Amino acid sequence: MFPRTGKEKHWFGSITEQEFQQLSDDTFERAGHLSSLKLQVVCADCNNNWMSGVEAKVKPLLLDLINTRSINLDASQQELLARWIAMKVITGEHAERKQDIHITPTVDRLRLRSDSEIPPYFSIYLGWQTTEHNSAWVRQSWTMAFSSDGPTPKLEGRSKNCQTVSILFGPLMVFVLNVRLDNFRAEEFFRFGPLAQIWPRKNETIAWPLERPLTNIEMSKIAWISDELKRGPNVSYIAEIPLDA
Repeated sequence: MFPRTGKEKHWFGSITEQEFQQLSDDTFERAGHLSSLKLQVVCADCNNNWMSGVEAKVKPLLLDLINTRSINLDASQQELLARWIAMKVITGEHAERKQDIHITPTVDRLRLRSDSEIPPYFSIYLGWQTTEHNSAWVRQSWTMAFSSDGPTPKLEGRSKNCQTVSILFGPLMVFVLNVRLDNFRAEEFFRFGPLAQIWPRKNETIAWPLERPLTNIEMSKIAWISDELKRGPNVSYIAEIPLDA
């Protein structure tokens, strides 16, 4: 879908901040198109069986979306696409092996595999874009709680309980917001502009392409939307949340 010249490069790695002060920058430029990147983080059995099955089912639908064909995404198609996106996001949580920054517990990964159950705290949106960019993956992860006693549910050994993931597949933009925090309602904190929510599903059908494309500025604001929350007037920081909290 995305022809390559052999001269493409992409950036890979992570940046760590605390209270908006940069602690480390472990990003570096790599040769090759972003789509050539393969993450060796799943076993052969999962990769060749249930995960491959999800890929095969969603592929015709993805081709329609990437080719900007006029279609109406029904409820079953929205769920199929959301399940594939959830699988990709969970895999991507383990891309940076130097740091343990995943947020999805093992039990939720197993439910996705065995019961096709998307974690309930996943919010998944689609956007349409017509800029010069055709490939990107941006992930932010952080820790959030409504009190200094720590988050509920507990971190259970993980260091993060929130993440946003923004992905470009040509004209298709995917945005995922995951906040494992009781009583969190995304709509109370964020406005998602011209994005269509496919999980949890809000509409029986979604017309694709969407009503209007995203601009570069809108895509940037969406990709870094958590900064809007973290800079809020009612936000305070504590030195450390215990991992067993």
